[in-house]
Amino acid sequence: DDDEQRAVAEVVDGVWRSTGDLYRITFGNRSVVATADHPFWSNSQQSVVSLEPDATKSNYGFGEVQLMATGTRFMELDGNEVAFAGAELVARDAPVVTLTVQEKHWFFAEGVLVHNKGFGGGGRGNRHGGLIGVLVFIVCLPCILVAMCIRWLCGWDKPDKETLQRKQQFLMEMRAFPQQLPASIPRNGKWTGSAQERGSTLPCTMKLNFKEDGTFFGTNQDEDGSAVVEGVFDLRTGAMRWTETIGKRVTFVQGALNWQQQPPAITGRYESSVGVQGTLAVN
Repeated sequence: DDDEQRAVAEVVDGVWRSTGDLYRITFGNRSVVATADHPFWSNSQQSVVSLEPDATKSNYGFGEVQLMATGTRFMELDGNEVAFAGAELVARDAPVVTLTVQEKHWFFAEGVLVHNKGFGGGGRGNRHGGLIGVLVFIVCLPCILVAMCIRWLCGWDKPDKETLQRKQQFLMEMRAFPQQLPASIPRNGKWTGSAQERGSTLPCTMKLNFKEDGTFFGTNQDEDGSAVVEGVFDLRTGAMRWTETIGKRVTFVQGALNWQQQPPAITGRYESSVGVQGTLAVN
């Protein structure tokens, strides 16, 4: 209860099932498995945070959402704080179960405060709104389920088998191995720049999480949408390679990481599964 600053029992108003990419978000000696857009409350930032702020704004209706990153501290059930330790992709297109909490739209998951997958985003502890959203959702639910089933059965939004095999082989050609990350490389950082493609300059924003096992993951947002990034890197040579997947299209990128430059810079040359070629530079 945000008014009384205490935890109260509340009724679960709805449970929704879908599919999506799942991330293990770690804090202290605990973790929560959630989608990248799921909103958490950060005491340190006094704001809603997530791994994908833009998606959270769009899907939950929040006006301001900040990036969950190093320095983020979550609010615990007893009022204390616990620090964000990292996030890793654990499953793709996995079953996702989400819920709506009646009246109070915040609840504690593994001891930290998160928002329900519901209606009436806005401020923390918001009691209002949501009824119209619930009614619209109920009316549209049959159409949504039919569309999801057709899309899943037909594979309209997924790469074909040949492209997936090429993607796996592409990433395996560069072996990942444990390495110590220098302080100059953000564990969960934002890189902005542009891609040169067909004589045009396209702005892009990459949000990448580098891991000490030599892999990284994240997203690349441009005018085509938000692509899922998976890759490997080698600090000894500065070599990188990664794939970007959005719908049926997969883009294959061979690049370099200049981590001694301030700020660190990433450059690369890419070719997509539909034959589009270009170069990319972000820092």
